[in-house]
Amino acid sequence: MTTNTILFRMLQGIAGIITRVWQAQVESFPLGATAFPAYGLPCKISSGTIIPITSTGDPVYGILAKPFPTTGKNASDPLAAAVPPTTGVADVLTKGYISVFIQNAPASVNAGGVVYVRFQNPSGAKIVGGLESVTSADVYALTNARFTGNVDGSGNGEIYIDNAGAHA
Repeated sequence: MTTNTILFRMLQGIAGIITRVWQAQVESFPLGATAFPAYGLPCKISSGTIIPITSTGDPVYGILAKPFPTTGKNASDPLAAAVPPTTGVADVLTKGYISVFIQNAPASVNAGGVVYVRFQNPSGAKIVGGLESVTSADVYALTNARFTGNVDGSGNGEIYIDNAGAHA
């Protein structure tokens, strides 16, 4: 008799990885002058390029997605997960499911919950443009996105975004 036991919950994913590829709508854009600190962050269009969110009410065009297949640059970052490039062309998920890092209160994330974007007062691990699960004076609701479930022990969760109609 086999006695395989799963002791831990499987990770939700790596921030910026599209999780249900068969229904994703992805567009390519040149990266703008403002660098992204990580994958899986919302972006806006500025002069034909994509840049991170910087102020309240910025119209979110999509989520910066990791390219596939991703190859690492060195042994300390085998998935090139830490920092996106500062030049070139990037993938933007405009409709579909993607794994993201939730930078505060991950225990409060539930399926169907509101996704918030921080636009001011970065502190510690909370960056401007990062996604959060709790409302405050420093965030605004991303009305075209929702959480699909809980987060893993690393703070990663999945969101669904639907911005396809905004730029058809």
